[in-house]
Amino acid sequence: MKLLFLFIFCFSISVQTYGQATSPQAHKQNNNALKYSFAYFGQYKLSPKWGIHTDVQFRMDEKLNFAFQSVYRVGLIRYLKPDLGVIAGYAQLHTHSEAFQDYFTEHRIWEQLYYLKKKNHHSMLFRFRLEQRFVGELKLSDSGEVVTDKYNYGNRLRFYDRTIFDLTKDPEAENVLYLAVQDEVFFGINAPEINRHFFDQNRFVFGVGIYKNKHTRLEIDYINFFLNPSEGENIMVHTLGFAVIQNLNFGKQE
Repeated sequence: MKLLFLFIFCFSISVQTYGQATSPQAHKQNNNALKYSFAYFGQYKLSPKWGIHTDVQFRMDEKLNFAFQSVYRVGLIRYLKPDLGVIAGYAQLHTHSEAFQDYFTEHRIWEQLYYLKKKNHHSMLFRFRLEQRFVGELKLSDSGEVVTDKYNYGNRLRFYDRTIFDLTKDPEAENVLYLAVQDEVFFGINAPEINRHFFDQNRFVFGVGIYKNKHTRLEIDYINFFLNPSEGENIMVHTLGFAVIQNLNFGKQE
């Protein structure tokens, strides 16, 4: 029931927010203004060897009146060891195009290897993700309607590391205050129609959070997106992020 409730909740928020985001209003982003991000990340352990990953993200403009990008991702987890696992899944993104004042869709297949290293009062998560991307390209039809002309294909490799420092030293505490520092670098592989550059982007995060009841993190982050587009100058986007991160065990206790 808990898992079903989480999926219904995330789906309801997704539909409501995306419906508002796709309203046909003209909008031009100010890349120098602070943006906002709202995210939910969940890992649900179903058995000692299998689990489900899901995340939903909305990246909002500086006035919080529309999402310039929304992300929906799901994956199947295979636990190899307590600190090692692989994931494969599907993601769908909707990104606003200023040129067309509409959204283009991206479909992704993704595979991931992760490794978690724990020490006394800090932990490090390393992640290697490979993506097969199908990115929609928009055009105007003969009737003047915005439609998808084609999907451009490309691969991308992502390297991610995240370190958490516990500020609450009591090992028996139910609620632990912590700092989080992470960085992720993106490389395009044979993807000239999506981005002709090998270096695609970098994403740096510094956050503070509280780890509640050893399964739920509530986190506030500063996120720095450094983008290297195919055309034009590099773009740096400063973002204030709010995230809920859950690790729930629905399987038999080990």
